[in-house]
Amino acid sequence: IRLRTSDGASGPTATATATATASATATATTAIATPTATSTATETSVATVTSTPEGAETTVTLQQGNDGYAGAEDTYMDQYSPGYNYSGADAFKVGYKQTRAGLLAFDVSSIPAGASINSAALEVYAVGWSGNNISLGAYAVLRGATLGQTTWNEASSGQAWGLPGCNDTLTDRRGTAESTLTTSGVYKWYSFDVRDVVQGWVDGTLPNNGVMLK
Repeated sequence: IRLRTSDGASGPTATATATATASATATATTAIATPTATSTATETSVATVTSTPEGAETTVTLQQGNDGYAGAEDTYMDQYSPGYNYSGADAFKVGYKQTRAGLLAFDVSSIPAGASINSAALEVYAVGWSGNNISLGAYAVLRGATLGQTTWNEASSGQAWGLPGCNDTLTDRRGTAESTLTTSGVYKWYSFDVRDVVQGWVDGTLPNNGVMLK
């Protein structure tokens, strides 16, 4: 995440992990289609907030477990196991005819509220697939969820999604992807441009409920 602080204040070093890595650069890609395969990704991300002169640019990377940061979570939902929570899995699965979707959440409170986000990238590393490339979209999640309890049917224990799988585009998530890409194999990083989402989280115009990969 690249940001420009308005007051030059220093902040604590932080990090985060989810099926992704927030990094310094981001490039939005195009084309979104119905996934027909399964892509499996691991998680990682880092965060460092440093003291800079007023108006200077600071790069923040979020990664779980790095320098004591514990502000990232991830899980995935599986239509064929609608009551099961996968937050403890080593990797998450996305795709298979849209029957699996991943959820990622990051604590960005180390970023000053008045910061201007110049760029933000959500990066995921693909570790396995079913043999076919798929198109993926990153969607801002609108409904609050407890990822340690989330299932295909419920955002949190006893709290159902508007539509199973976080698919109500009025109450669960935005209907239009913030960023899309098409995979091209495994054992490589993929990047989603999430600048507008992170800006909304930081300035409070968008609830920080994470993003969904679908």
